[in-house]
Amino acid sequence: MNSHAFVILVGCFASTVLADDFKTINGKEYKDATVSRVETDGIVLRTKGGVSKVYFTELPKDVQERFYYNPAKAVAAQREREQIALQVKQDPRRQAGEHRQLAAVAQHGDDSTTIVVATIIVIVGAIIAIVAVANAKQRREQRALLFKQARGWAATVQQNHALPTVATNIILKPGETAFYSSPSALYETCAVRQYQAAHSGFRVAKGVYIGGTSGRSVSTQQWAKLDTGSLVITNKRLVFDGGSQDRTIPLNKVVTVHNSLTQIELAVEGRQKAMVFEAANPLIASLIIRLCAQVSDPLNLSGDKINITFNE
Repeated sequence: MNSHAFVILVGCFASTVLADDFKTINGKEYKDATVSRVETDGIVLRTKGGVSKVYFTELPKDVQERFYYNPAKAVAAQREREQIALQVKQDPRRQAGEHRQLAAVAQHGDDSTTIVVATIIVIVGAIIAIVAVANAKQRREQRALLFKQARGWAATVQQNHALPTVATNIILKPGETAFYSSPSALYETCAVRQYQAAHSGFRVAKGVYIGGTSGRSVSTQQWAKLDTGSLVITNKRLVFDGGSQDRTIPLNKVVTVHNSLTQIELAVEGRQKAMVFEAANPLIASLIIRLCAQVSDPLNLSGDKINITFNE
């Protein structure tokens, strides 16, 4: 086995520690730069001059592919950030509106109905705040647990110079070993048709038209849960064994793999649609896929220099 060194990127959570030179399509250069963080829309570079965010749209295509740039994910992430910012901006306005409502209700102190309404407003607001805090805490705890598990798994790999094996119910082929197994669910995109109506007459009042209506059918792609079952990853393939749906994907056909805190998303050669699989620990699952694609023998990594880092 030839010795070689590589760094595995785990979704948008892992980062490399090697210095490199980067040049944008406009000619701007970043000499001896270290990638401190990989985000959905760009990379954060650390140079002698400081820290800079460089967007993937400013970088050549080979650099985009190197860091698994996904334009659709970048747009979705940007929209999510904008929604969060809008919610933060609107929250003080909502609270001010609630205070005004309470002040208006307080002016009718002798009216028992208004007192009940005020009480309901306060209770509903408190419940919404409690649920939001609980959900945020749950996400933080889940994230911390997944990273703890992933770091423990990586330490075992580096100590034993081999990927740990697992038991599986699928029939393995000669020379095939299972490295990951967990309950899962399969998601794929499907076309959903929606009817958009339009009035061809003229309006005489709000919501009232004289004349006929017309419209058109619009098709959109939406994620749909197809089946539940088990997910197994070996040194040769990824296998989903469901109640009614089965998928077998050779690892050498996987083009990209991305992970969230609950799922891994695969783009596969020869398939137009991506597939999403739930996993108990998507960080470990995606890491196994990348490792098996880059080493000749996952059971013997003694000749490989492995550097697996996680950056929360």
